[in-house]
Amino acid sequence: MNKDWFIDYAEHAVRVIDIETRWYELRGWITKNGRHILIGDDEGGSSTSGAGRKAAKKVDKAGESGIIEEKTGETAGTDVHKVGKIDVEKFETIANGRILTDEVIITDNRIEHIIERRGQKFYDDFKGYFPEIIEAPDYIFKDDMDNTAIVSKSYSHKGKTVNLVLRLVVEGENPSYKNSILTAIGENEKRFAQRLRNNVPVYKKVDKSE
Repeated sequence: MNKDWFIDYAEHAVRVIDIETRWYELRGWITKNGRHILIGDDEGGSSTSGAGRKAAKKVDKAGESGIIEEKTGETAGTDVHKVGKIDVEKFETIANGRILTDEVIITDNRIEHIIERRGQKFYDDFKGYFPEIIEAPDYIFKDDMDNTAIVSKSYSHKGKTVNLVLRLVVEGENPSYKNSILTAIGENEKRFAQRLRNNVPVYKKVDKSE
């Protein structure tokens, strides 16, 4: 066997192994930290669930599934925050299976994402409304992603409708996971009216004045 050929082959094999090792390390990091995919912008776009809305942008997801495990006991940290509880019945038509919990959380990572995409002022103005939005929404839409809802509530005094993108935890997934807010989107009256024209809500709040 040619010695030089063997050395070249061995060096090539080492490089391949190194590349594979780095890839597995990268894939592990991606799974842990999430992949960043936008769902929409504050005034210039909206997420749609109707077929053919190819321009709709996707949501940032926490990890492969978008769901988040709540830390408890000694492992608890400041990176997971309880937001409130949903009425599970309102979300049943969105979920591919039984919803495992009514609890909703948000992580520091998702908060940072909202601030990065929507601005600090948007987050400061509306973070206090997040519990109300998920507990008493005006509308709920089905997102393109599986087991994901867009939960909407209008605040006329702020001139905005706030949409929270919520990943639901369903049967077959880890029961320690919680429903989690992936991002928040602010829309003016015109933009939200467009959302209503292009999408059929799975839930609409009953207006007693109607």
